[in-house]
Amino acid sequence: MQYHLIANEMNEDRLRYGAASRRQNHDWCFKYTNKPNTLLRLICWMGFLADSDDTQRGRIASRVFLVTIIMSGIDRTIAYFLEDNLEKMWKVVAIIISNYFVSVLIKYAMIRKRKDLTRFLRLLHKIHPHTQRKEVDIILYCIFSIPIIFAVLNVFSAERGKMANLLSYHYPIHNPLLQILLILVKTSLYNTLHPMFPTLVVLLHCVLCHRVGGLINRLKKEVVRCPSAEFTLSKQVSLLKQKNKIDDALVLLQQVLYLPSFLICMLYFCACCNAVGWLVVGEKNTADAALMVQFALYLANAIFSLLAYMWFVGCLPTEMDAFKDEFCRKVQEKLLVGGKPDDIDYQKGLCERPSFVLSGCDIIHFKRSSILSLSGAVFTYTILLITN
Repeated sequence: MQYHLIANEMNEDRLRYGAASRRQNHDWCFKYTNKPNTLLRLICWMGFLADSDDTQRGRIASRVFLVTIIMSGIDRTIAYFLEDNLEKMWKVVAIIISNYFVSVLIKYAMIRKRKDLTRFLRLLHKIHPHTQRKEVDIILYCIFSIPIIFAVLNVFSAERGKMANLLSYHYPIHNPLLQILLILVKTSLYNTLHPMFPTLVVLLHCVLCHRVGGLINRLKKEVVRCPSAEFTLSKQVSLLKQKNKIDDALVLLQQVLYLPSFLICMLYFCACCNAVGWLVVGEKNTADAALMVQFALYLANAIFSLLAYMWFVGCLPTEMDAFKDEFCRKVQEKLLVGGKPDDIDYQKGLCERPSFVLSGCDIIHFKRSSILSLSGAVFTYTILLITN
């Protein structure tokens, strides 16, 4: 009887401990969002948050992911150095290898900035609680499918035997099933490092900038809805206090994006040139449809990721200028209605201050007007790569 009582107490303790552990695993999410979501869990498992080391699962996941992408980059580099036509295609191979190592640098840079990212997300949640949209989860699942799609295309390639021989460091493999298994495993790991991982970081940065842009737009709409007669000094002060909180968030966002944004732009700039080079020069005589589809998808991913990054990160000065214009217009309307200027001119200080522009290492300044010049630079560099 006493044995059964002790066993029941132990079972109850385990149940309480399990419930408390599950509650702790979910409670950390509510510091950042109203409802747990896939993107938040993912950045925690990748080690991008200060909470990543709070649980054993998070510590293991972040370290396993880091070791996996590093080993994949090293293995891919060794395989490329064993290429038969390395002398002919060394420029393209050098760009591909650099893409893998830049991906590792992006991972390292994001880990170093995880305290800033944690403070930024908590500040955003404090300013305006947020629930993740379902569209982001759909995009995430599409990104997760990238390694699988590329691996399957490699399996159906006419160069499968040659590829398996290269991935096995020229150790002969004649069994077709072993060739398929080797290609599926290794190319999935390679494509997890690039292009899947940088695309995930691009999505994260775009979501962060979209949230800040949404806060600015929400503030602008509040100005629009306010009648001119009610746009008093107290109302202006309230709006400017909210703007100051957004400015604090922008400062933290700049700290998070300072180095990773530059690395991302450099990586995708090279990726665009590399993909075009492969399509025009490297495989111009091939009849391998699967390989050409792979290069086309690679180019589409690089172009879309780069354009989306420039569009969403560059939206912040546009949104801030729109808020300033609406604020100043409302002050002018109030002056026309009331006929007497306020004692304190908040309009002057707001309009004279330049809008916040995010930058990557103070080299790339993110504005939507930069998209056209960046596209021209990609085209010019690709032509130089092909002609030389």
